[in-house]
Amino acid sequence: MRKMNRFTVSLALAAACTLPVITNGCSSTDNPLSNATTTLCCSEFQVGADMSSVDFGVDASIQGQFAVLAQAASDFSSTATAMINDVTNACRGIAQDLGAAQADQDAADANTDPAVRVKAWCNLAVTSLQAAGVLNNTLTIQQPEASCDVSVSAKAKCQAQCSASGSCDVKVNPPTCSGGTMIVDCNGSCTASASASFYCKGSCDATVSGSCTVQNATVECQGRCDGSCTANDAVAEETGPQPDGTCKGLCQGTCAVVPPGVNCNGTFEGQCDGKCSASGSASVQCSGNCSADYTPITCQGGTLQGGCQVDAKCDANCNASVNAKANCTVKPLVITASADTQSIAAAIATLQTNLPNLILAVKARAQTMASIATSFENTSNLKLITDISALGVHGTACMAVIVPTLTTAGTNATAAIGAGLTVTGQVGL
Repeated sequence: MRKMNRFTVSLALAAACTLPVITNGCSSTDNPLSNATTTLCCSEFQVGADMSSVDFGVDASIQGQFAVLAQAASDFSSTATAMINDVTNACRGIAQDLGAAQADQDAADANTDPAVRVKAWCNLAVTSLQAAGVLNNTLTIQQPEASCDVSVSAKAKCQAQCSASGSCDVKVNPPTCSGGTMIVDCNGSCTASASASFYCKGSCDATVSGSCTVQNATVECQGRCDGSCTANDAVAEETGPQPDGTCKGLCQGTCAVVPPGVNCNGTFEGQCDGKCSASGSASVQCSGNCSADYTPITCQGGTLQGGCQVDAKCDANCNASVNAKANCTVKPLVITASADTQSIAAAIATLQTNLPNLILAVKARAQTMASIATSFENTSNLKLITDISALGVHGTACMAVIVPTLTTAGTNATAAIGAGLTVTGQVGL
């Protein structure tokens, strides 16, 4: 996690700016501008809000680029806040489920600084796991699969703001998905590229792995069935609902795990090595070869690059924005233990619930947040800061809010990842 040290330099922004510090973007009693009008306030900048149509009062020549910068800061801060809250809640859940002393819980929760509080709760979670008998080799956890999906349309919308024309067509300038899989919306059907399986959200006539939803029919199932499960009379062994609550038979509804080679005539989502076609009137989403016109929609588990040709600095802030808003998920964990004790069982139960959010922070989110911090560290990407004449009075006030917001976000992200690593390290991940 050496990359996360990038956050500790406060994103190198404060040192790059010589702007007046105005509390919350408005006046403070310590500032010579304390009696200024509302022009010196920046109520428009809100963490987690859509900044695309906000008029920041800057020169028209940089309005779009400034809005992109504000959006990137807003999205980065919103995600950092969500991370530190998720990690805090996960560690709190583990500590409470495993019976941490109330006095220790109260002490952890008494910290008003989010960065200090998350560390205290995660340290208490580690102590609670140790007391339950969870040591380095106690549990066996399959390598978690965590990834982030980045929206192509969000990147195109952002690049349009960077562009002098105000538009960006991803069909004319298709982006690439480096290190991951590009998912497209296909108006025809999809097939495999070479002999590899591919992602399919539609009807698949030869499944590899994934889920299938059928309404007025049944599908062969070997996992959880959200619907009705009945025996498959076509096979010799005993089938139907299983003692563990899963279905080994025919499912009407949604089967979470369909066997390889099954024909899903409903809506399939997963890996397919046959033909992926439309389910009903919907178009197909896939990563294979599309037989008709298509639109790229998501970069799955990789880095979205390219697209429309715009100013490199503005584009870097677009990347920061879309990466911060990426949809990150982790697949359900399989956790087993050699020892069969009540305390170990309790530990496994709470980890099944709370460990995924920690994994998202230290694995999926850590990589994207580090790349964002790198972008913000490069102060040339924020050259607008130094052009006071173009910023104007109101834009200058907004920069005085954006800079400390980024600094706080970096601190929160670093604290969340560091605290989460103490727990994942305790369970051997």
